[in-house]
Amino acid sequence: MNGEKKKFRAIVVSHSLFLPGNKCNAFLTVPEQIDVGKMISESSDDVVFLARFPDDTDKVVDISKLPRMGTLCFISKFVMNGTKEASITINTKERVVIEKFHQLEVGLNLEVEVSFPKQELSQREQGLVKKIAVLVKGLLKEIGRSDGRINGVINTINKESGDDLFAYCDRIADFFVVKQEERRAILEELDLVKRLDLVLKVIKREEDHIRIAHDISNKTRKNMDQTQKEYFLREQLRVIGEELGEDHNEAEDFVKRLEESGAPEETIKKVKKDITRLIKTNPSSPEIGILRNYIETILDLPWVKHSEDETSLKKARATLEEDHYNMSEVKDRIIEHIAVMQLNKELGGQILCLVGPPGVGKTSIAQSVAKALGRKFVRVSLGGVRDESEIRGHRKTYIGSMPGKVISGMKKVGTINPVFLFDEIDKMSHDSHRGDPASAMLEVLDPVQNKTFVDHYLEVAYDLSHVLFICTANDESAIPWALLDRMEIINLSSYTLVEKQKIAMQYLLPRVASEHGISSEIISFENNALEFVIERYTREAGVRELSRVLGSLYRKIAVQIVNNEISKDGKVILDTAKIVEMLGKEKYSKDDLSKADAIGVVNGLSYSAVGGDVLKLEVVLTPGKGELKLTGRLGDVMKESAQIALSVTKSLAKDYGIDSSLFETKDVHIHVPSGAIPKDGPSAGVALVTALVSAFSGKKVRGDTALTGEVTLSGRVLEIGGVREKTLSAYRYGIGNVILPTSNKKSLDKVPEEVVKGLEFSFMSEITEILNWMLV
Repeated sequence: MNGEKKKFRAIVVSHSLFLPGNKCNAFLTVPEQIDVGKMISESSDDVVFLARFPDDTDKVVDISKLPRMGTLCFISKFVMNGTKEASITINTKERVVIEKFHQLEVGLNLEVEVSFPKQELSQREQGLVKKIAVLVKGLLKEIGRSDGRINGVINTINKESGDDLFAYCDRIADFFVVKQEERRAILEELDLVKRLDLVLKVIKREEDHIRIAHDISNKTRKNMDQTQKEYFLREQLRVIGEELGEDHNEAEDFVKRLEESGAPEETIKKVKKDITRLIKTNPSSPEIGILRNYIETILDLPWVKHSEDETSLKKARATLEEDHYNMSEVKDRIIEHIAVMQLNKELGGQILCLVGPPGVGKTSIAQSVAKALGRKFVRVSLGGVRDESEIRGHRKTYIGSMPGKVISGMKKVGTINPVFLFDEIDKMSHDSHRGDPASAMLEVLDPVQNKTFVDHYLEVAYDLSHVLFICTANDESAIPWALLDRMEIINLSSYTLVEKQKIAMQYLLPRVASEHGISSEIISFENNALEFVIERYTREAGVRELSRVLGSLYRKIAVQIVNNEISKDGKVILDTAKIVEMLGKEKYSKDDLSKADAIGVVNGLSYSAVGGDVLKLEVVLTPGKGELKLTGRLGDVMKESAQIALSVTKSLAKDYGIDSSLFETKDVHIHVPSGAIPKDGPSAGVALVTALVSAFSGKKVRGDTALTGEVTLSGRVLEIGGVREKTLSAYRYGIGNVILPTSNKKSLDKVPEEVVKGLEFSFMSEITEILNWMLV
């Protein structure tokens, strides 16, 4: 039949390759496959099976990628398994060479034209074939001795194949060759000598595997005592280790590392007991993994290893100045810490809390502190942490248990005296169902208690007293008071325009230029261009948004450089017109806050976790029964301030010509804009009274003045907080006058000099003084 060509229907399958002369089962899962298989089985015709590699889908056929060798088969049995799968039994006949493909329809419906390859063996080839066949049969005999289960299969193949070495080769290959790549190579090899050689290599490899397994089994039996049968698996692993040259005693290694770790005596004693349990535990027990992980965690923890502290005040100061502008309070505190360390070598860990609006550099200054001290740094974010176990860990008896964030951080950093940053400590959730993580932090952040901190996973005391803990928060009031009492608070305030300009020039622009692959020397800002970017495209307490805006500018310039619109070495001068061209229309205006005098509208100064702001408090009177309506997402304290303000207004009605009957016939609606943002606190009291008196009396309120202060029922104006942030916001919006409580005069010391010079301050202690100034 050599050279004769015939046409057959074909079935394309993935990753299933059938060798000639064997009987096997297969599954058809694609509708086109099932239809062809059913039709062929009913007609008793032969069919060609083609195997695709490495494609793993049976839905689309690319004829150009199909193999040019297949197997001619007869389907002896066809059974449907449900509606989407058919199982077939096939008798494989012979290999065929695909001469042509005919795609009858879209999909897997194929017809192939094939030829039947035949090899005529020369005398020399016949001799080679017989020699290789002898080697194959010899190896199979050895395999049969080692594994009796295989012996019967080999005898059956020998009997059925007889002297036909072509059939013998394919049958042996079908039984022993598992890898589809090797099966494909054997199917496509038309030369019997080379085909037998491929089979010989596979059989030799299988014989080696069985021999090694047999040797290991024999050595294991010789070394195993009859009374220790339950340790059979461990003994096998030991012998395998010997074969691989990795013979060592894990338990001895653990004990040696434990004694060298510097851990306390109590810890060493407990862990040695766990090592003993590890040795005695059956290797098949789930507890073996738990014990090993626990012991390795203890050994990986730093017990005595520490970083050498930097003791040069000058060098530490230079490091802090290099990374951050201003922040004098934080820098002075770190310099003080280093100075005390020189005088007291036993100084324990300190707990600092940096409080300030987003983007002012709280997290990055903590990294600089570690750099200045010469210590390692580890950061843990507490935002959204709601489970006590995330701080204290899970007991090791639970599946998947692990240490808490504190011990995991210490293990990661590898020293006992790192700078440990707890970021966003005010964002921890309070969930009594899972324990209170804030309460779990009390022991960590207490210099007296953290010397013996116990993680649930460790079950032994761990010394945290050498750690310098730094926490960051946006809102001090959101930190539980017991936790707040354990920390030294350092406030980081908003930046002024001048400070932002200096930060941009010294830190942001060089960094952004480096990130975008542009030399900082080729770009310069003309006149007040940088100030223009800060004022017209950002309005924030920190510089995070400014960094993004500058990044956007540099990306525009990068595009122009790549497009050869700008020379890479040429100068780029940015003026206000070019900035508007690149960034688009200005987002903010210095005059976007109306400063016109109006009835019932007052400029109030607020302070929140994101910095200071100017809010227009509005009061409107509507026909009604004297009810008070409050909107703008106000907190309980601010609602009480509104009640107090209305009572104060009623008491002052006669002095400001207010018809007292209006309190009975008008409803009062007080609204504080930016309704999506929560607002609370008592400092809006004087602004509320001013707006109410204006609304009831019909007198306008000065629009060029902003005010803040708490008011009492008797009309006294009390001290408030956040003066720096509030005055900065007034300055930022271009408001000329600010009224503060008299008791806040001392607070001006913390207000930047440029703000003090740019605003007119008035200090008042009575609400009537404020009303006489504000009403026009």
